[in-house]
Amino acid sequence: MPEALVVPETSFPLYVLDQHQSSKTLVADGIASSFEDSLGDGVQIIERNEQSVTEQVAEEAVDYLVVRSATKVRNEAMDQLSPNLIGIGRAGIGVDNIDVEEALGRGILVQNTPEASTESVAEHAFALAMSLLKKLSQNSQQLQHGEFKKNKTEEMVGKNVLIIGAGNIGVSAAAKFNGSGANVRAYDPYAKHDGYLYGTTTEGFSGSFATKKVIDRSRANSMPIVKDPERLKDLIAQADIISLHTPDVPEPIVNEEFLSHVTPGTMILNTGRKTAVDHVALIQAIEENDVAVGLDVLPQEKGTVRDHSEVNALIALQEEGLPVELTSHTAGNSTRAQEWIGEDMAEAAENILRHGKLQTIPADGTSLQTDIPNEARRLIIFNEDEQGMAKALVTALADQGLNSHRAPIVVGRIFRKLELDIQAFDLTNGAPQEVLIKVLAALESLPEDVAGKVKRALVY
Repeated sequence: MPEALVVPETSFPLYVLDQHQSSKTLVADGIASSFEDSLGDGVQIIERNEQSVTEQVAEEAVDYLVVRSATKVRNEAMDQLSPNLIGIGRAGIGVDNIDVEEALGRGILVQNTPEASTESVAEHAFALAMSLLKKLSQNSQQLQHGEFKKNKTEEMVGKNVLIIGAGNIGVSAAAKFNGSGANVRAYDPYAKHDGYLYGTTTEGFSGSFATKKVIDRSRANSMPIVKDPERLKDLIAQADIISLHTPDVPEPIVNEEFLSHVTPGTMILNTGRKTAVDHVALIQAIEENDVAVGLDVLPQEKGTVRDHSEVNALIALQEEGLPVELTSHTAGNSTRAQEWIGEDMAEAAENILRHGKLQTIPADGTSLQTDIPNEARRLIIFNEDEQGMAKALVTALADQGLNSHRAPIVVGRIFRKLELDIQAFDLTNGAPQEVLIKVLAALESLPEDVAGKVKRALVY
């Protein structure tokens, strides 16, 4: 039995994963067979029945819930969930269908698989652009009507491409556009600062994750990146192609104001979230300003889509031969991406099922007994602004007689909350109690300008 850790009071939330014995897992929305194939023998898969997801989770005392984008886990549903539930896995990238903070406050850890479908979605954005430049759909329709026409087409070389949203997918898409001779720049209001993108190669990644799921994106290195909203209208006006890679947003990014700065013939691509686009304004821009459009996310994606007025209008424009490419939310649906999502989700689920319930550590110096072997203990810090935090933390740790290091990337993938970075520390390099106390002391001694960026800590 490992020794109890005595935890001092901290100015930020501190959690621990305690050992958990049960392993009932419910897959709400379907997932590739690689999920079940990759799980250990001790995990029990519960078959989906006719009840609502929340009712089934409660009735069958489910420990881990896997969802895609269809199932919503909102605040109002949290009260109905099983008290056994220790994790919600989002088999995909965005977690906007889950109230993450509410779940965390109830001791439920939310996980996702942010890297698995990155390349598939980025390729899809590039494919939409190439199809529009080469007029593939238009030419195919002409042949179907018995017309043999040699349409004038365009090349990617020399095009000015604006990537909006410089996350994993945005960076990967940038590398693909840049590799085809385009001039690429990015806009992201959450970037650390205006400047250039660096460090996008796989150097430093370890294990199968590096060789299997991450393509070398060094072609995106030195890409100009802008965070100042005041400069956006000039970037829009200069762009030949605009590719959206944003999370769910409360108000459309591509709206009448945005489109007023677009030059005739500009191409707009969206493989991110449908909320990023005002589709009524976009349809008007297609009709009146010769804007070309490639959409993988549509305003209506259930039932008979042509019953939706905006989707019907987009399809009609495509049938008229206008530069419109539409696909049915298939960007991340490559066979390989789905297999990787299943594997990554299984790895994340097993990690939590093995360690157990997320519990708040009393902020009163109470001894906390954990059943986790000493050799498995880690302390993970979730924080904003990784670079600024890391620099200040190195100094603070040195003052405590410790050297800092980054944990393997797999730790970041398992515990990632999308807008936060992590720093991870091995508590086995010496006595766990001593190392824990010193790291927490270093965090508490950080300068005021970065101390507030520490959002929570997790011991497991």
